[in-house]
Amino acid sequence: MDQWADWYSRHRLFVRKSACILLGNSRWADDVVQEVFLRLSQSASHYRGESSETTYLWGVARNVCREFTRREIRERRFREQLERQHPAEPHEPSPSSDRADDAQTLSKALAQLRPRHREPLLLYYYHDRSYAEIAKVLGIPEGTVKSRIHQARERLSAVLGNDQFRRGEEAPQ
Repeated sequence: MDQWADWYSRHRLFVRKSACILLGNSRWADDVVQEVFLRLSQSASHYRGESSETTYLWGVARNVCREFTRREIRERRFREQLERQHPAEPHEPSPSSDRADDAQTLSKALAQLRPRHREPLLLYYYHDRSYAEIAKVLGIPEGTVKSRIHQARERLSAVLGNDQFRRGEEAPQ
């Protein structure tokens, strides 16, 4: 088995989870996984082993997710323009569980954060990374990581009307 097939078998779930978190949904997660490992196989020389495999994969996944997000924005603008020109018939919303509603509310709140605040927060809570690891992944000082996580907690508290983020407690799952 070559290096990239080995990486895929060991890290595909990490990349998928990262994509779900960065994108705020799982709609494109499998596409992101494919794109990340395709890029790795095409540009093998870029990984020099100076960081851990997951640190490197996080950076590649983050860039791919940014591209998917930009594409979604362009597509959404196009759909909105079409809808303005040709309005659709209204439809009834489908029922959903409270847990799904909570997850969607949290995803929307996370999406309101700037990437510079969302990324360290997600690495801390969802990937259990230390401040030092996050600093290395993002290429910023450790103090900046702490500050951005604090600011992200403050913003989430304001958006959700919930004080637990301000106190630094575990994020709801």
